[in-house]
Amino acid sequence: MVRNYNELKELNKLKNQEIITEEEFNIEKERILNQNQFTPISQVSYNQFEKPKYAGFFQRLGSLLIDAMILMPISFFVMWGNEQSRLFTLYYFVPGLIIMFLYHIYLVKEYGGTPGKLLLNIKITKLDETNVGYKEAIIRQIINLILGVALQVYTILTVLNMTDVEYFSYNWVTRGQAIIEYSPMWYYIILALTNIWVYSEFIVMLTNKERRAIHDFMAGTIVINKKIEQIPINPTHNNL
Repeated sequence: MVRNYNELKELNKLKNQEIITEEEFNIEKERILNQNQFTPISQVSYNQFEKPKYAGFFQRLGSLLIDAMILMPISFFVMWGNEQSRLFTLYYFVPGLIIMFLYHIYLVKEYGGTPGKLLLNIKITKLDETNVGYKEAIIRQIINLILGVALQVYTILTVLNMTDVEYFSYNWVTRGQAIIEYSPMWYYIILALTNIWVYSEFIVMLTNKERRAIHDFMAGTIVINKKIEQIPINPTHNNL
């Protein structure tokens, strides 16, 4: 405001000294007054308020944490089951696959994301922003599925080689350590591949502007912010 006042003051001097014409004075005066003109909210274009098209790293990380919390009761149930039966991992193998399919594939195909993504208002789509199908949803999870199944098979084979007396002689912490001690060499290979996969996913996601992870490139998908329905505002409407 001070700057505008000083400019108008100098402009008046030029006019009074007849250095500029009346028409030039009016044009320049209008330009100065319009520099900081306030634009009513009803006249601001919608795109100034829109979120970025692609979901950011922390949005996607947040959705993973929300999903982990939602699935936490199942994790506690598995821990409880392992305390009740040496073969619980075997019994839970197929139900676990069904839960994984429903949560990470069916919900993605039907609603465009897991509950964590939907709660953060982000959606998985194809590159043209159309809905994904089972093909894309399965490809996105195929590596996680293979690695997860491999680790589950390893655990099942290990506990099958233990007796009930040996199995229940450990608590839930020391039992895990004992199972690792029984591990064949291929377990460490699978574990290493799992770590490489997880870290690679994050690195790739952080190094491209669309924030696509490796599984997005494999499936031809992107994760975007959902578009909020725009309600037109009548500029001539007077608020009471």
